[in-house]
Amino acid sequence: MTILSPSAATISDDDTGITVTIDHVTGLPSSYITANGGHDSIKNAQFEIWSADKTTKRGVVFVFSNSSGTYTIKNASATAIAGVVAGDIMVLIGSSYGEGSEAGEAWADELQVVWGNTGIHRTPVEVYGTLMQASLRGANKELARLRLQKMYQHKILENKRLLRSKSTIGTNLGQNETFSDKTRTGAANGVSGSQGGRVRNPYGLIPMIEDYGVSDAASDVQNLFDFTAGLTYNTWVDASEKMFQYQNYDGYRDFFVGPKAMSYFSKIDASGTNTRTKMGIDIRMSDMKNSKPDGQGYNFRYLETPFGVARLILDPSLKFEYSNYMISPMWDNLYYAVYRPFEIKTAIKDSRFNGYDGIKDEYFNDTGVGATLIKSHMMVKLPLA
Repeated sequence: MTILSPSAATISDDDTGITVTIDHVTGLPSSYITANGGHDSIKNAQFEIWSADKTTKRGVVFVFSNSSGTYTIKNASATAIAGVVAGDIMVLIGSSYGEGSEAGEAWADELQVVWGNTGIHRTPVEVYGTLMQASLRGANKELARLRLQKMYQHKILENKRLLRSKSTIGTNLGQNETFSDKTRTGAANGVSGSQGGRVRNPYGLIPMIEDYGVSDAASDVQNLFDFTAGLTYNTWVDASEKMFQYQNYDGYRDFFVGPKAMSYFSKIDASGTNTRTKMGIDIRMSDMKNSKPDGQGYNFRYLETPFGVARLILDPSLKFEYSNYMISPMWDNLYYAVYRPFEIKTAIKDSRFNGYDGIKDEYFNDTGVGATLIKSHMMVKLPLA
């Protein structure tokens, strides 16, 4: 939290303390702190005071009392704390209760409602009667070949839309509890399809990070990294600290990458602009591995960083437009939403349909992607060259 007043003060080494006003406490709504008489939940909390740029530590204090949103803080050390100014940051480090005291005031951090859509995804397969019996392109039956080919197409496009699709209703990820996310105007905030009926699309992970993520390099919760203008190894190491602050206990993090992103780290040290001081940590990439033991069967390489190991998974759906992208979901905060599961509908149109000479099948599902804690999901854009 940030000190708003006084403009400058010294906290003496006695039992008096000073009074301050603050703007917020991380994890508490600002109205709890600055309005309605403040909130007693931060009484007895212990803080370090740092300069606004987080380079100079002033000292350690604890909150003694609250009076209508003005808080008295006392020095927790035996040495006066000088140079406290408006704009200094107070960082919570624990609590300071007196002997014989009671438990402090409780507070609740309510869960945020996050919404989304599933969307209908259909891939038709149709062949006329004469062609259906033909043996072309090495297949015994043309219908069998087309069914297999269209199944591949359906799966690839399912992957693409879960990454790239956008919804007309938003997700509420940036609106707290106001439920005022942007929606489409007209037609009851919807959009109609070519055959009538409302079109509902899933909100893909890439647009979610683009729309609700943090790209500010000065932010501790940055999760959108744009290195298209250039990237050195030093910059990558600094950024990886933020990328791996939310990770699994095993120290690995999955990154789905396009072809240019996969190859970039094999070239990052090729020119003088990417030189750096080596301190025992180098760009180390494993050979190509396959994940068949876990049932997925995708190819990946390991990229070591000082803060964790990135598992780079080559994703064919990121070719071309997203070739230099790296998308890293946090699996605990992401799920595959299934409203109607994948199914193969065979003979939805055949000879029984007004004597139609042929057959038509369809691959169908009504699914989407759900994401919470959007800052735990990462997206990196690497240089194209």
